[in-house]
Amino acid sequence: MKILLISYGIKEYDGRLSELYKVASNIGDVTIVCVGENKGNNKNENIVLMTSSKYLSIKLYLSFILLSLKTAYKMKEIDILVSDNLFASLPALLIRTLFKPKKIIQDVRELYFYKDIKNWTGKFLCKFETILMKKADVILCANHQRSKIMFEYYNLKNPPIVFENIRFLTDSFDSNILDDKYKKFFNFDVNIVSTGGISVKRNIDKLVYSMTRIPSNYGLYIIGDGTKEDMNLIEEIIRKNNLKNITIINKVPLSELRYILQQCDIGIVSYHKNDLNNRYCASGKVYEYLAEGLPIVTSENEPLKEFCGKYKVGVADDNFYNGILEVSNNISGYKNKVESFISGVSVQKYNSETANKILGIIGNSNYNEKY
Repeated sequence: MKILLISYGIKEYDGRLSELYKVASNIGDVTIVCVGENKGNNKNENIVLMTSSKYLSIKLYLSFILLSLKTAYKMKEIDILVSDNLFASLPALLIRTLFKPKKIIQDVRELYFYKDIKNWTGKFLCKFETILMKKADVILCANHQRSKIMFEYYNLKNPPIVFENIRFLTDSFDSNILDDKYKKFFNFDVNIVSTGGISVKRNIDKLVYSMTRIPSNYGLYIIGDGTKEDMNLIEEIIRKNNLKNITIINKVPLSELRYILQQCDIGIVSYHKNDLNNRYCASGKVYEYLAEGLPIVTSENEPLKEFCGKYKVGVADDNFYNGILEVSNNISGYKNKVESFISGVSVQKYNSETANKILGIIGNSNYNEKY
């Protein structure tokens, strides 16, 4: 089968896009259109380069739409169109009208309702995403809580297939180069890592404040950037409290991120609860940490509490101070739980199973996914 996958995700950094591509590849021959920092490796990769435009700029988005249409035209016949997230919904609807793909798969990554979105751009794109849901043959979402909510709210024919953010970092790296680059890092007795960037909405300020109470032999590494306002606030907290055990590292490629995780002991996963998308978060960071042997400390969002309670691989506690000390004081036991859990997880098998579920729906209109 000829499959066209369109995504506004950035190829080098987007773990869910990578796994969605693998799921599609289990079904047929995939041609992809996405955003990236480098050209594609083969003729089936069509990359909108971020050389002169910002990621969320109108110019880059229009280039993405045009390249999606151009690629669809060149394919002539599309057996399955895969639309990844709300940014892809508009070109997906245009492709549906102009080129008549036989089937449509829609990955609804986020859980935002039109009525809850404040800015006009988000409302505009959410409208197209909602329209596409009514026309898609298969809908994917990231956990069973979201599947139930979407099924009821949108009055869908079938609950969306749950396609969790189960992914490992597999990119290789040159240890000699990175050992030299980070030779002055990771020298604490307990090294803590947070890969969510500098986001006050996601409680990074509370995490940083927790370090004022935690012993000085604990080090925190924050990976990623943030808004100027959030960066200024975090830097001010660090300066006022004279914190010498916090390091901010700019966004890094996935291979380098994997190296960093391997130097650490505990991974932080934090989301706010002010909207459905974050309240029912679906974090790929969880599996990235666990795959590298790190127990986790998470915020108390329902999916994270459920996960930690079920598998005992970490602690869900909005008080990061308590969570970090709980895990670090029992680090061997938690690491054993992590090792036991991750030994039973196969990303390849999970992607294959998801592909089979998709084929089940495409081939049988009476198929019902249980959640």
